[in-house]
Amino acid sequence: MIKRYFSVLLIVLIAVPAALHTANAAPDLSSLRSCRKLYSYSGSSHAYFYGFENRAAYSAEVLPGGVSRSISVDGVIRAVCHDEHSLHALYETNGKYRVASLNMSSGKLTDDSLDARSDKVLYFSFAADGKSAFLIINGGTYSKVVRYARGGKQLQSYSMPDGAECVFVNGGKSYAKSYSGEIFELTDSGRIKRAELSRYKEFSNAGVGLIYSEDGELISLLNGSTRRESGAFCVQTDRDIFRCGSGKLFAAAGASSATLSDSWQLSYQTLESAVSEAPQKSQTSGGQTQRTQTRSYPKLPLHNKTVLIEKAGITVTKLKKQYPQITAVFDGNGRNITSGIIKTGYSLRADNRDYPIAVKGDVSCNGKVNSTDLREVMKAILNIVTLNTVKSTAADINSDGIIDTRDVALLAQMY
Repeated sequence: MIKRYFSVLLIVLIAVPAALHTANAAPDLSSLRSCRKLYSYSGSSHAYFYGFENRAAYSAEVLPGGVSRSISVDGVIRAVCHDEHSLHALYETNGKYRVASLNMSSGKLTDDSLDARSDKVLYFSFAADGKSAFLIINGGTYSKVVRYARGGKQLQSYSMPDGAECVFVNGGKSYAKSYSGEIFELTDSGRIKRAELSRYKEFSNAGVGLIYSEDGELISLLNGSTRRESGAFCVQTDRDIFRCGSGKLFAAAGASSATLSDSWQLSYQTLESAVSEAPQKSQTSGGQTQRTQTRSYPKLPLHNKTVLIEKAGITVTKLKKQYPQITAVFDGNGRNITSGIIKTGYSLRADNRDYPIAVKGDVSCNGKVNSTDLREVMKAILNIVTLNTVKSTAADINSDGIIDTRDVALLAQMY
């Protein structure tokens, strides 16, 4: 009896730590409520809604329909991505980066370290599969993409025209978009240009082999061809293209679609009824809402997709009042904050997008401008330290794209 008791106790002790890292839940979308931002993945046979908060990532399989799962980590999650079968979370712990991957079918979790310096990683996007992970690294003048083996070492790097803006997964392949708008497939032999967008334009995955730009173009990653479509995003299934401009989260696989409404209600449609009924309705409501927001709110002070605050000392409350479209502000660890001074390295959410924040002159990320920032800029000029993208934006006082002695002189006048 005593032997049996200790056997049960041993099983419990082994099982509990694993449950802290991955949890299998009943098919339930309520866990997605806590996510900082939601995404959808549409594949050939599976579709998911997924997202993340500070220390946890969540995924709900909505087609063909079934399980919801989560990853919990001992660190801070920086970015997530999804493929046909797995949720991937990039997280930072003790100055090191790791990738946790959860197979949505089996529930199997893998957790691998990456040999990447945390001060050089730009973590707003990453791509991963079972064998490797792609990170954006500050390479000095231009950011680049570096491929790492799961479990450690750097494998290869890819330079990008004007630097790498984001990486993403589509149809089992990994891609990178440069700031010049070119999209490259990342292969073992190098990068291959697959498509091109207008400079600085946003886009979203639109199913296997397709992306959809904010200009309203459906772009093929196979041959670079484009076609005009209307709506907020499009998804390619094996039947036709579905358009949705209502702002609701949408995903599709096979000949079915799933829509998550603002009230967290999930609805399903066959593609035939979705295509015949939804486009006209969504074009009207989505278009009116977008035009109203454009008229009502002042434009965010964007500089290369970073919100650039011209003067240190502005508070969260004042920033939200000045730009009512801001729905949340996050500190450097991803926590939602409602008060205090804005600092370089913070981020904000507006119009359903997340933007990094740079405060001009605040290179040390403490919300102030003083001699510490001046020393950091001088070290950067002398190549003693390397500034990441958001710090570089803060250090470029005259916004000419170059950090030099002219910025040092201007910075010295700011305190």
